[in-house]
Amino acid sequence: MTIAQIIENLTEKHVALDPAEPTVDGVICGDISAECTGIVLTCAPTAEVIQKAADIGSNLIICHEPTFFYGYDETDWLEGTNVYEAKRELIEKYHMVIFRDHDRTHSEQPDMIYYGIVKKLGWENYKVNEGFFPVAEFTVPQTTLEQLGYEVAQKLNIDGLRVVGDLNMPVRNVALMAHFLGHEEDKTGILCIDRNDYDVVIPLEIIDWTITEYIMDSTALGHPRGMLNVGHFNLEEAGVEMMADWIRSEIVGQAVPVTFIQSGNMYRWLERPKQ
Repeated sequence: MTIAQIIENLTEKHVALDPAEPTVDGVICGDISAECTGIVLTCAPTAEVIQKAADIGSNLIICHEPTFFYGYDETDWLEGTNVYEAKRELIEKYHMVIFRDHDRTHSEQPDMIYYGIVKKLGWENYKVNEGFFPVAEFTVPQTTLEQLGYEVAQKLNIDGLRVVGDLNMPVRNVALMAHFLGHEEDKTGILCIDRNDYDVVIPLEIIDWTITEYIMDSTALGHPRGMLNVGHFNLEEAGVEMMADWIRSEIVGQAVPVTFIQSGNMYRWLERPKQ
């Protein structure tokens, strides 16, 4: 089975994208006419993931996020830089094909990435609204912010996460939200939190001077709220892992091995020694 055949099957099985809209999806690099020796699913095709894929004999990486450090994987601006050239050499050394599948997964009904997060957390029965944008709302069994943080880290197989708020505050209403990046959408997100009075917010990623400051001020002004800052890759790769199961069952069957490789869990934690 060639890589081109796998990509064709994949795109045909996905929901169709609007051809008039730009997309980041597509072949990033490599010869798709080659026979596929194995597929790796990952959130971000880091150098470490590329090496692991090669070590298990795979020559196709299907990723969710960019390969070359920018949304549309443009590389002109990187020509001659050390990391780009070394990564390109690594890809070429192993004749690796990288295919990005971002917009299609988010266009599925339900959104494959968000649903994968919910499934990984085991919160399917706690969801109280139908959609995912701008928020997926959950009513979880009574817990504390600290215990919820431990639960999320354990289920996502990460070392830890950053927390804003009182660790002992009671928690029931949880909001899984999109990115807070300092854009107009942040206003919509903050107003949504206020209107629905969520106890805890779990955003895909944050910028401190919008959502973090808002959560801190809410708590300081007598309306306790918390935030679990898990990290973009750490959250979304739960959906990529589910996508690996989908490709295995719907796209390739037994024709080639399909492996999920975690690209998140990238942070290490340093605690300042007590004086």
